[in-house]
Amino acid sequence: LARVPVILSNRRDMGFWRKPQHHKAYQIIKPWVDQAVVVSNAIKQEILARDEISEAKITTIYNGVKLSNLDGDQKMKVRDELNLDPADIVCVHVANFKEVKGHKYLLEAFQALVAKQYPLKLVLIGEDEFQGKFQQWTKGQGLDRRVLFLGKREDVRRLLQAADICVLPSLSEGMSNAVLEYMDASKPVVATAVGGNPETIEDGVTGYLVPPQDVTALTNALEKLIRDENLRLVMGQRGRKRAEELFSMDVMMARYHDLFERLSK
Repeated sequence: LARVPVILSNRRDMGFWRKPQHHKAYQIIKPWVDQAVVVSNAIKQEILARDEISEAKITTIYNGVKLSNLDGDQKMKVRDELNLDPADIVCVHVANFKEVKGHKYLLEAFQALVAKQYPLKLVLIGEDEFQGKFQQWTKGQGLDRRVLFLGKREDVRRLLQAADICVLPSLSEGMSNAVLEYMDASKPVVATAVGGNPETIEDGVTGYLVPPQDVTALTNALEKLIRDENLRLVMGQRGRKRAEELFSMDVMMARYHDLFERLSK
């Protein structure tokens, strides 16, 4: 009303848009929106399906991460800290213990792979309501020496250096910063083909995409990487290059700068 430009910011995953109260709120503010920014085309399609905002008023700007300076020496240092053997093939999953993050399916896939006698360790970084339940399950299955629950950590990107494979078995995602950090760390990624994941991960190039809740597909994708060290290296390098080109903080900031300049004219 005062003709002062206002920028509204909101965080959401794909599930956010399915809540009626939020849909109503966006219907109210829709007439005053000049441009809506979404972090993935998957979210854009969800908005269009609900007729939240016209397509001409939606811009996709991917999340960006500050690119790290890779240090090859860190891998063994971090493994020593975590009591991981140099010969272990280490899988890492970074996510709070919410049902939507798919820990159940990852643990079942991991159990199947351990049964094949692969020298595996699984590192879970995050906390929340279901952590205790999964710790009990792991112990009951005799996997407690194979699975590390690290809780909430502020040094996630350093810990990723210990990984051989990174995983995101979510049931829903908007745009996963965890995946971007995996790619920045030059790690191959196995993730579910939900939300923005197919926009960040090139299936068969930087990692593998599998259907959500599909333990067999998840197991098979992980096994391909477990069995092939060179494939892990090549996919990880491709992922790092893709992060540099599309998902760096500099790229994201440049796109926001261009958008604000265009809107200010």
